[in-house]
Amino acid sequence: MAEKVVFITGGTGFVGRILIKKLKEKGFYIIALVRRSSDLSAIEKFVDKEVVGDIQDKDSFENYLENVDVVYHLAGVVTDWAPKRRYYDVHVKGTRNILEVVRKHNVKSFVHLSTIDVFAHESFGVVNEDSPFTDSKVPYRQTKLEAHKLVFDELHKKNMNIFILCPTWVYGDGDRIFVSEIIKQLKKRQFVFIGDKNNSLPMVHVDNLSSILVELAIDNDYKSGTFIVSDVNTTWAHLVKIICDNIGVEYPRITIPFNIAYFLGYLMEVCAHLTKSKTRPLLTRTAVETVGKSINVDILHLRAVIKYQSKSDFDIRIVEAINSLKTESVS
Repeated sequence: MAEKVVFITGGTGFVGRILIKKLKEKGFYIIALVRRSSDLSAIEKFVDKEVVGDIQDKDSFENYLENVDVVYHLAGVVTDWAPKRRYYDVHVKGTRNILEVVRKHNVKSFVHLSTIDVFAHESFGVVNEDSPFTDSKVPYRQTKLEAHKLVFDELHKKNMNIFILCPTWVYGDGDRIFVSEIIKQLKKRQFVFIGDKNNSLPMVHVDNLSSILVELAIDNDYKSGTFIVSDVNTTWAHLVKIICDNIGVEYPRITIPFNIAYFLGYLMEVCAHLTKSKTRPLLTRTAVETVGKSINVDILHLRAVIKYQSKSDFDIRIVEAINSLKTESVS
């Protein structure tokens, strides 16, 4: 069998680093789009070709997709505190660019990493692939939804195999966003629960998510579609208790009602903009929307099509993720 060629955007990110390593173990030839400022230390020994460019600049990568079998589009803005224009340029313009190049070169399969945040998960219902989209006004969710719809529209043209994965909260070794931020706030005694500390919190381990991504490149018989990806349903109270016990800090006692937290997040954003602060406010509307209410998901479609089976003991693996941060300065 000829060696399969994959092209990856966002390869230096949390999920991308794990995915590249797994793809190399399976014998794929890997081309990665990297920015000039990217830290390549985690992926350079696994990548066969590095294309220095930017997802926002189609000319920087469009000549590198000839004879590519699978494109993974993982690039995105991972913070909830960035200029609105950056969200649009990376999520919407970037997705439009990569789709145009994929069509030009007749790539066989396109895998897009979306997010559970494109759905109206704050409605207290169980979210599946047919659930209504969010009507959130925050830039992160708005632009992720626009990008999602671009790929979704392409899916229905049936010109190639297209897979849209919508993971819940991703955790695991190497996470510098989710667990790391919780630890920082707990250590500074700034962490508060929003809405209800027993809000449902669906999560997926990065190993499980990346294994699904690899599987989509190995098997050509999977039917195109949208897939919600998750492997455990915990609560904020349980997650924070594990973290507190592991790092030796006091368990937080304060819970702020959702509406008050949202208003505070809005005020903090306004103040940060007025003062031209580059530091993320303690609360943002994006954070309040995504942690302030229970999120419940249905992954029956994923299990039915990809025969997905969770391989994760949450209480053990979340401690592994916490321990991976202890050697770094999380203060």
